Amino acid sequence: MKEPSAPSGAPPGYGPPPGYGSPPGHGGPPAPGYGPQPGYGGYGGQPAYGAQPGYGLEPGYPAPGYGAAPGQPPGGIVPLAPLGIGQILGGAFGYIRANPVSTLVAAALIFVVAAVVQGLAQVLPALAVGGSIRSAGSAVGAVGVSLLASLAGAVVSLLASALVTGVLLVVLRRALLGRRTSPGEAWRGATRRVWGLVGANLLVGLIIGGIATVGILLAFIIGIAGRNSGGVIAVAVVVGLAVLVVVVYLAVLLSMTPAAYMMEDIGVTTALGRSRALVRGSWWRIFGIQLLAGIVLGAIALVIFLILGALFGVSLGSLARGGSGLSVTGAVLTGSAVAIFIVVAGTFFTPFVTGITGLLYTDQRIRRERFDLELAARAAGQTGPGQPW
Repeated sequence: MKEPSAPSGAPPGYGPPPGYGSPPGHGGPPAPGYGPQPGYGGYGGQPAYGAQPGYGLEPGYPAPGYGAAPGQPPGGIVPLAPLGIGQILGGAFGYIRANPVSTLVAAALIFVVAAVVQGLAQVLPALAVGGSIRSAGSAVGAVGVSLLASLAGAVVSLLASALVTGVLLVVLRRALLGRRTSPGEAWRGATRRVWGLVGANLLVGLIIGGIATVGILLAFIIGIAGRNSGGVIAVAVVVGLAVLVVVVYLAVLLSMTPAAYMMEDIGVTTALGRSRALVRGSWWRIFGIQLLAGIVLGAIALVIFLILGALFGVSLGSLARGGSGLSVTGAVLTGSAVAIFIVVAGTFFTPFVTGITGLLYTDQRIRRERFDLELAARAAGQTGPGQPW
């Protein structure tokens, strides 16, 4: 059974209750019919339908008191309530700690395959000519092999990325309910939807990449046409900056597409719309959290790359011996360094980034659609037939 697409408003029954007036003791009797709500025992006579301080709820969000209920499921990684940045970052680490084999080990195994292909794409051009490239004929052959190897590497990399993302989102959505996920469960959940994830990643990439390419070409043409005019060059710079802003905006706007696709059992184009709807109105907050995570991970990645570069002696000089020759040894070292970097970075960074994106998606749905109540029902075992969780 497919879950509903983006609701047009708050779910039925989650607006202010009929007759809701001033709380007791604030200058007026309570409205007729307003009494303790079914299933909210333990709240006494508190006016439980006011937003509780500290959660930063959006205006008009009618949350029923996020102090004790629905609370955090036993073993859950975050409370079933609007999430702060600390809870999002902590939850991104929490689901990995709770499922190390299904996250880190699974990601490592998948990325090893991708890394081997990427490494071969670096090594094969040199091996194809049996040593050094010194003639036009051998250069053409090496270029052909390189193109084929790069194409194969790109396809495998795209598939590996989709598989890892699918596995991690299956683990995350179950971790929200306090459930552990075996590698087999994660694999089955991911492979069921992997080709859709490939399509979603391609579509997002084409949208962002297409706009970036057109914008860069436009800025380049303007700059070339007015290379002797300072004003025209300034226009080219402005165009380039505008393209950068649009690309960043779209990257954040569509960042929740994989999470929506995996967690809602919807189509690719619907998932694009869901991401856009959930991010709109909270773009700056989501951008800030993603930027913070990106800065931390980028710094760590740079350190790892520099260490590997020093260990393997990766440099442009190591690739050339005797003029324009391409060293097989240098290519092998380069391929090895690239392979190791892909495995290390993919294994440790992808689960964290996917966790942050998935929890941002969850947070937005809680704030806008009362997704917390659905999660609480699922945690209690109240799931319908055919639902993927």
